[in-house]
Amino acid sequence: MCLSLYFSQLPFFLNQYNSVLKGHDSNGYTSTHFKFALLTLTISGFCLGCHFSAWVWSISHTTLAHSLMCVSMHPIVLNAYGWSRHYIKGSKPPTRMETIGTLVGIVGAALMLLDVAHSGEDTDTSDPDAVTSPTFKGNFVAFLGAVAMAVYLLCGESLRTKSENTPPIPLWLYAFPVTLLASVTCVVLALINGADVYAIRSDNLDQSAFGFLSAQYALQCLYLGGASGVGGHTMLNTLLAYLSPTIVGTSLLAEPVIGGVIGYVVGVQGIPGVWTWLGGTVLMVGLVMTVKGGETNEEDEVKEGEGKGWIERGYGGTDEDNKL
Repeated sequence: MCLSLYFSQLPFFLNQYNSVLKGHDSNGYTSTHFKFALLTLTISGFCLGCHFSAWVWSISHTTLAHSLMCVSMHPIVLNAYGWSRHYIKGSKPPTRMETIGTLVGIVGAALMLLDVAHSGEDTDTSDPDAVTSPTFKGNFVAFLGAVAMAVYLLCGESLRTKSENTPPIPLWLYAFPVTLLASVTCVVLALINGADVYAIRSDNLDQSAFGFLSAQYALQCLYLGGASGVGGHTMLNTLLAYLSPTIVGTSLLAEPVIGGVIGYVVGVQGIPGVWTWLGGTVLMVGLVMTVKGGETNEEDEVKEGEGKGWIERGYGGTDEDNKL
């Protein structure tokens, strides 16, 4: 998906980079700003690649429903980040609702693990089309994907909002390098996981690190790059110029529900166990509480006029300042 998205973004990147080199960016963004942003771009791209890789690995080692719910726990991670900033730097802490929501979400995740104990972790990964059982390791790796997503969102917000001395990075100057680095990260992690770089025959493409380049997967790659990529993740990058990572993460909370239903319809997800239904419901309630609490906190700070970006616990600039 990352490489498909990478190629689809190339023309837009070249156009915006040419404008920046010529000094034509409407916000005054320059090549010097871009050079200073390279480290954050690298971290962001690496984390996005880790997010995708962790999630893809997890769906082969746990149920789709468990994987989607665990990988969507980034609002809880962001809440923990907010508290760490409060104790270390004295910034404004998360709201009571955010914190209660985090605790509720953790309880929900714990309840879901009871289905793991019931299943005995007997997941069969030898058959890629088999409906797997929930496992602790699959859930844990999916949660690591949520941690990576939280860092990715924080990096994106720091670059896509206006600060006192730096204008927001243009959308495609952010999205293209991040996607390129995410693609490289995914390929490297696939090779580390045992993928064969030389497996190019039609009967072993599922073992190849570059199997997606086959004509057999052309339509799937086109969809992942155009629909899920540009219409999904690039849209999230656009929203980060105007909204906090926590609020942007709200849109991702529908993924476990919609993804679970689609998985059941196409036959890759069985009917979840009782503890998955109960724990998943509690987890989703906790995530919604965390997000709504974050919105309340940010609305209060906007009224106070702080406007320092979410990492400083507020928004960054006006809509005019943050335009593409």
